[in-house]
Amino acid sequence: MSKKTCTAEIPVTSLEEMALFLLASAEGLFQEPQEYGPLRLLQGVTRISRLLEGRTSHSFLEAKAKEIDENMESVMEDEDAFRRFVSGLVLDFTTHMIQHK
Repeated sequence: MSKKTCTAEIPVTSLEEMALFLLASAEGLFQEPQEYGPLRLLQGVTRISRLLEGRTSHSFLEAKAKEIDENMESVMEDEDAFRRFVSGLVLDFTTHMIQHK
């Protein structure tokens, strides 16, 4: 199988905004409730998907970003279900990356 590459040009400002989001999230973790950490990281995945939107075909990432958006609130409702959801995402991404190496 051939490796997929992204040749899309992503504006530097978009990457800087992503870096700022990650940095501000890291800073916020010192004061925010513990369960916000995973939420912030999942938001990072959806932001990466948006950065690539319209620049390359990334249906897997798009689908997972949509799934993340749909399940973000579950952390407040059922922490165990949210943990299972995140573990499932890790498995899905791992499987996808192995299959598309």
